[in-house]
Amino acid sequence: MHGRVIRVDMSMGDSPMPGDNLIYIYSRKSKEKSVDPDALSSDKLLIPPTFINRQPWLKGYFENVANVPLKESDVLVKHCFYDPLKKVYVTDAREILTDLIEPCGFFALNSYRTIGDSLSDALGVARADD
Repeated sequence: MHGRVIRVDMSMGDSPMPGDNLIYIYSRKSKEKSVDPDALSSDKLLIPPTFINRQPWLKGYFENVANVPLKESDVLVKHCFYDPLKKVYVTDAREILTDLIEPCGFFALNSYRTIGDSLSDALGVARADD
């Protein structure tokens, strides 16, 4: 599976925790680590945009394979997250939205475990054991 870091080292106002990264994980599967960045389209996400810290990289679950600058077309026009504390939809700048915009994630810090569960659910495979 391929993914991209969309925003890095986000501030507290724009993310659930200071230092978060906003990532996309795409539905495109490949046997190759390398990928043509043009093949990663924001309309082909496997799971909604997700906030994550650096742990997946530190623990070896995520691996950097390229550093390619983002083009405007690589990023969703507007991000949507459900804020479970305020019970509203917000952008990644915490602006309140009047309606849900798909794909919509949660305004919460995810762990490599919760991302693994989301990927398992999206792919229709069993979640990892506790």
